[in-house]
Amino acid sequence: MNWFKSSRKKESEDYEKEFLSRYKKQQKAKPEKKASKHKKVIEIESDEKNQDVEIKILKKEPEPLSTKFESAKQEYNVTIKNLMDARKVLNGIKEDIQKSNSEYADIISKIKLTRGELLNVNNELREKTEETEKTTEEYKKQNMLTQEINNSKRELSEIKDEIKKYNKELESVRTKADNSPDVKKMKGEREKIENEIIQKRKELDSGFRELKFIKDEMTKSSKSEGTEKIVDAASAVVASMNQKLQTTLTELNAVKKALEDERGRRKNST
Repeated sequence: MNWFKSSRKKESEDYEKEFLSRYKKQQKAKPEKKASKHKKVIEIESDEKNQDVEIKILKKEPEPLSTKFESAKQEYNVTIKNLMDARKVLNGIKEDIQKSNSEYADIISKIKLTRGELLNVNNELREKTEETEKTTEEYKKQNMLTQEINNSKRELSEIKDEIKKYNKELESVRTKADNSPDVKKMKGEREKIENEIIQKRKELDSGFRELKFIKDEMTKSSKSEGTEKIVDAASAVVASMNQKLQTTLTELNAVKKALEDERGRRKNST
């Protein structure tokens, strides 16, 4: 704005200097020959008119300059106003950009947070899926085991039923066998053998008592003759007991053989 004012002022001063210089030249110029008084009057009037015209022009000239100055000033003010408005708009745009950047950063942060949460959810979902698959597999195994247990229970029940059936048949066979003459005969023989075994045990106990008595006598006796007699008596007792023992063993073997033969016969008959 200062440059514009100085430019206008310089232009006005140059114009005034040029006008004064031309006026002074006209005043200094003298005619070489004197003219008539009428001619001088005409020239003077003409010069005065010219001067009046130029002065009027000089007076009228600053008016367009002021108008232009005012117009330029108005344009400058308008420009300044537009510039201020533009700055306001620019500041508003900058604020909007900053706000948008802040919102964008916030959105990016939320997106990252959401991605992290989504990753955690995916991991949890994968773990739950794996657990579900394991649970499903275990459930299948449990169902198979339950089915096997049920099958085993059913088979066991069937086996128990068969055992009951066979027990009934065996009891029936036993009842029939117990009532048969051969079985009765075998029972009688077994009772007889058992009685004989009891008798043999009694005899052995008696022999053991005799041996104990002999041993006690051998301990009490200090003479050699008495000792020899006791030894002879003990030898006789031992020989007798050995004979009885051999007889008992023979009878037991005979009974065992008879029982085995009877069992084989019954087994073949069934």
